Amino acid sequence: MMKLQVLVDNNVMSHKEGLRGEHGLSMFIEADNKKILFDTGATDLFLENAKVMQVDLKKIDIVALSHHHYDHTGGLKYLHGDFKVVEGPGEPVWLTERLVFLGTIDRVFTFDFDNEYGDLLDDSALAYISSDGLVIITGCSHSGICNIVEYAKKITNESRVVDILGGLHLVEPSQDRLNETIKYLQGLSLNKLHPGHCSDFQSKIAMAKKLPVKDYGVGLSIEHL
Repeated sequence: MMKLQVLVDNNVMSHKEGLRGEHGLSMFIEADNKKILFDTGATDLFLENAKVMQVDLKKIDIVALSHHHYDHTGGLKYLHGDFKVVEGPGEPVWLTERLVFLGTIDRVFTFDFDNEYGDLLDDSALAYISSDGLVIITGCSHSGICNIVEYAKKITNESRVVDILGGLHLVEPSQDRLNETIKYLQGLSLNKLHPGHCSDFQSKIAMAKKLPVKDYGVGLSIEHL
């Protein structure tokens, strides 16, 4: 089983008291008896929110970094302990038996590139093989969420995708890019879609009309078998 808790995001779940957001992303993941921190946000806010959420960050096994931008790595200097850091570019790294750091993402869909940072080769993501299919966990998706999903399917030999969580970097995307992204995601028959961080409001509205978009923000706790 995998348990994921959102420590940092631009937004905070409305029913969660005592938590704060910032422009950034950080998630705490427990899977296969491993404790993994995926990104650290921009500041030490991830530590403050972890205390409120009663998340113990003292015994982290792995820190996985989606890419080098400050809003995903700025908090790293505040984290102390004996842990392994995994980052791109490079080959896929299996963090546990069912959770993989994807490494350098193949760019197969040209519409899917982030116009500003599409050539950011260290941009990566995580994929967890649940009993129902893949759970895709993203930082910013500069390499494109559709490219990330396709590469995750290739690396894991699992074609089903059940959930996507994190930043999709749909910030004022072109209408064509947004339409093609929605069309691709519809073809996955997702159970849930949790867009956060760098996914703008208008893109969320457009996706929610055709996809199972769910609330996402600091304080979210979700499990997958």
